Amino acid sequence: MNRIIAICLVLFVNQLFANQIPTIYGIWMSEEKDYSIEVYTSGPQLLAKIHWVNTQKVLSVLDVYNSDPALRSRPLTGLIIWRDFRMDNNGKKWKSGRIYNFHNGNYYNARLSLTDDGRLELYGFWWFLSMFGKSKYFIKVQ
Repeated sequence: MNRIIAICLVLFVNQLFANQIPTIYGIWMSEEKDYSIEVYTSGPQLLAKIHWVNTQKVLSVLDVYNSDPALRSRPLTGLIIWRDFRMDNNGKKWKSGRIYNFHNGNYYNARLSLTDDGRLELYGFWWFLSMFGKSKYFIKVQ
């Protein structure tokens, strides 16, 4: 009987703390509300694919700016736009990632972090020139 109580107590405390730790996995909406992404893992890497596109704010639901003409007719929904991110030691930052900007068809290096207010910050930059990058923020939906 004591074992059952101890197991229930451990499960309860574990669930209590799990709800307080922010997680990067799930659905995130861009602050501009032009699209949402689903963040997930595949093996050791973190990826994100487009979950939803706001057709009133995005010019096309197809990948029309892709440098490869054969890929310009593929739909944006389901398209993997973040890949190769690796978690940093503290668990709140991910580095060494690559992002695809479907607004212009370019690829960039990037890093991710969770901000103190619970937003997801994506910082993209060209090659090794991280000082000339740009941040984009996402708000957790699910």
